Order: sequence, then structure tokens, then C-alpha cells
Amino acid sequence: MTIDNDLLYTEIVSLFEDVVIRKWQDGVLADILANYSVPYVSTGMDGQMINPDQTTAILAGKLQVMDANFEPDQIWINPADAMIMKAQKNSSGDYVVNPFFMTDNNFAGLVLRTSNKIDAGKFLIGTSSTIKEKHTSFIMRAGLINEQLIENESTIVGEVFSIVYQSVVDKPSWLYGEYAPIIAA
Repeated sequence: MTIDNDLLYTEIVSLFEDVVIRKWQDGVLADILANYSVPYVSTGMDGQMINPDQTTAILAGKLQVMDANFEPDQIWINPADAMIMKAQKNSSGDYVVNPFFMTDNNFAGLVLRTSNKIDAGKFLIGTSSTIKEKHTSFIMRAGLINEQLIENESTIVGEVFSIVYQSVVDKPSWLYGEYAPIIAA
């Protein structure tokens, strides 16, 4: 059996690049959650909804961003929360069709993204044009350290350099909300 070393190398680099890119994307999302979003405060929906639920909380979050004169276009939610909203049933056991789930990729006019990096019970709504992100392409370097030459080993490092930024006046364009307190408002 012959091994195509070039093909094997290409596959290993591809897998390695996927892991680095995934870590980079997680880092960008973590930056947005920690530094470039605001919590829910209040909207005209507070106390006005009958039987508020997760959908109501999301709509209130969207309204808060809109009240700050931004047009939100994305929502990030935990996959478990998305499935719970899709699997709602009435008292007879029939599925309740949520009118805000237009497709699997759209919720209330927002591009729907799911991520385990969003805590269950929370959601992120935002205006994508207000976050700027610059990055390098994937960089891979190989080298030797300590006794690796003797042990026939080497080290491979994969990197993506990135900077995320947002104007201070644009911070209200992203909201990281929690369902329970918004529902209770």
C-alpha cells in the first residue's frame, strides 16, 4: 500500500486550519459578548404582553436595539433554546407553530445563528454592520524545540491574528439578553 504524502499533508493542514478558524470565530463571538453589547434595560413591551415567553423576550430585545436607532439583522441563541422554541406544544399536545420562525435560518426577520458559546437562557441580537473585524489569513509554521530533533518530532503552530472593534456610539446596536428577567418585566 502506498501513501500519498502530499495528500495526507494537505488533509492534516486542512483539519488543523479548521480547528484554528473555529477557535478564532469563538474568540470574536466572546469579544462581542464581553465588550461590544449591552444588557436589556426596558422597552415599551414591558408589562404589555399576555403570557410572555422566549419569543416575546427576543422581540423586546430587538425593540431595544431598534429604539437605539439601529436595525438589528442577527440573532444568536443556544441550540437547546432554539429547539425548545420549535418544540412548543399546547395543552392538547399539538405543536404550536411559532410564526417568527420563517425558516431554520430566520427568526423574526433576523438571521438566526445557533452557538453553544451563547449560554442557555440567553440570546444575542445585533446589527452586523457596527462591528468591524480585521484578520490575517491562516498562518502555519513548523519548527523544532528542545529535544524534538533527536526524538524525530516537530511542532506546528497555526495562527490567525484578529482585531475586533466598534465605535463607542454603536455599543447599543448589540444586546446580550437573558430570557427570564425580560419575560418578568
